[in-house]
Amino acid sequence: MDKKALDNIAKKIRADAERKVSEYRKMAQEKRTEILSRAEAELESELKRIRMRKEREIENQVNFIISQAKISGKRMILNEREKGIEAVFSEVLSSAPEKDPSGYREYLQRAIKHMKDVLGEGVILCRPQDESVIKGMLPPGWDTETALDGGSPGIVGRSGDGSMEVDFTLFRRLEDMKEDLRKQVSEVLYGGDA
Repeated sequence: MDKKALDNIAKKIRADAERKVSEYRKMAQEKRTEILSRAEAELESELKRIRMRKEREIENQVNFIISQAKISGKRMILNEREKGIEAVFSEVLSSAPEKDPSGYREYLQRAIKHMKDVLGEGVILCRPQDESVIKGMLPPGWDTETALDGGSPGIVGRSGDGSMEVDFTLFRRLEDMKEDLRKQVSEVLYGGDA
């Protein structure tokens, strides 16, 4: 074979090889572009998922903080309301006899009658400032002692042998009725939302 024929064959082989290399490069470039596009889409999808998860976590934390703040606020309001209610009870205990002397006198009369019915005979313990009023109400067989010095208004009855006591101090009566009274006082002070 002559040199020219060999050169033609070599040129053909070279041209075919270059065409094949060019096709492979083009296919490789297309594959690379496809892989990069898919990777970018997956990355974007993953970032979106992470962003949404973090946004939910932040929203949950914000809601938790708001919820805690509301609970704390309600607790503070309830504590202040409780202080107001306790102030009313304290005021009642300290000033009831002076603000409503006739009502206090009736209360003492009912308490003494109840003590007589329960204890028979005995001693009535009272505050010094109440002794003169109570002495005028005493049934036969009863006496007074000023043993509630500085204590709650009202009286305590003690049986003659000292084995039983009936507490009719305003403090005891208020404690016995406190839950019912608390609701009523709360409604008066704070309305229906108490």
